[in-house]
Amino acid sequence: MRKLVAMAMLLLGAVFVLAACGGDDPTPTPKPRAAATPTPQAAPLPAWEVEWNETLAAAKSEGQVDVWVGGGGNAAREFLEGAFEKAYPSINVELFQAAKSSARDTRYVQEWEAGVASLDLFNGGSSGGDGRLKPMGALQPIKPFFLLPEVLDEDLWTGGHLYVDIEGQYMMMAGGNSIPALAVSADVDPASITKWEDLLKPEFKGKIVMNDPRTSGNGAARAGFWFCAPDPRCFEPTMRDFMKRLFTETDIVLSDDDRVNLDQINSGKMKVLISPSTDELPALHEIGKVPTLIRGLNGPDGSRVDQISDSPGILYVPNIDIPHPNATKVYINWFYSKAGQQELVNIRSTVSRRTDVDLSALPDYLIPEPPVYSVNQTIRMLNPEGGIRESVAAWAK
Repeated sequence: MRKLVAMAMLLLGAVFVLAACGGDDPTPTPKPRAAATPTPQAAPLPAWEVEWNETLAAAKSEGQVDVWVGGGGNAAREFLEGAFEKAYPSINVELFQAAKSSARDTRYVQEWEAGVASLDLFNGGSSGGDGRLKPMGALQPIKPFFLLPEVLDEDLWTGGHLYVDIEGQYMMMAGGNSIPALAVSADVDPASITKWEDLLKPEFKGKIVMNDPRTSGNGAARAGFWFCAPDPRCFEPTMRDFMKRLFTETDIVLSDDDRVNLDQINSGKMKVLISPSTDELPALHEIGKVPTLIRGLNGPDGSRVDQISDSPGILYVPNIDIPHPNATKVYINWFYSKAGQQELVNIRSTVSRRTDVDLSALPDYLIPEPPVYSVNQTIRMLNPEGGIRESVAAWAK
């Protein structure tokens, strides 16, 4: 018995000795808890982005934007309707496409004066927009509709923002195609025509065709160039005597059918087409039927500048309570954005003035050659008393 007690005491003492020497504690010591990582707070959105997101949400609720255009064919529809709807599938484009910009403007004026006009935007036809609609008070400034920094940043545009209107508020030019001076038939030696006065030669009498300057389109743009050249501000114009002789002495044919005009040059029925349509030339280019083009001609003072014009790259806003104000803002900002302008280049073969788009697919004859003359800026001279249309109407009887 004494032996058993002694052994028990010995074992108990060993336990205390092990504990004193750091034996395992059956109760684990809690590990210190790591400090919680604070959740990062998102930086506040810039004011423009907040406004853009709100505008886009409201535009999707509106679900539609009404755009009116004059001419342009399938390419205009593919760009103005198809390209936008691809970018913003929640917003449908209701496109009204008149045969000519003048017909579009006439319809709008009638509805505007009757107080029933209902549309959001115009595209193209700056001659009527600046020369007819704006003086009537039928347009509102487009500048307040610009929201995206890439649209507002003038450094992203060649030479900054360029407006058709003298106020610099209503009609911003997104592009600037070079307008060839002439297309000539195969039996005409291009070297025989170096200056505008060469068109007064007897061999061209009755063989010159031109888009009618009294309506709109290339003819009106070229007449604007002649009326004010060599300065868009109409300082010391040098070509008005040539204009008078052209319309009174050459039996010039005035025709508004751009494709027929080009066909007459290709067939040899006519020898000279003044300002061939840049809407029609790309289609002919694809099938190898572009006639010989003369890029530019010298004026009486010996000057030569490249005329540029760009109705496809211009939007303007009717002066009404537009039915879809938010969708209109989205459309305008898409149109003037890099993405929208690349579609303008790709679909409508129009040279964009943005510095960040790719123009490599365009034919060389569309690319302006400095120095250039922005004929759109002379359009305001078209309609005043004694202006271009009145002068041409008096001469071309």
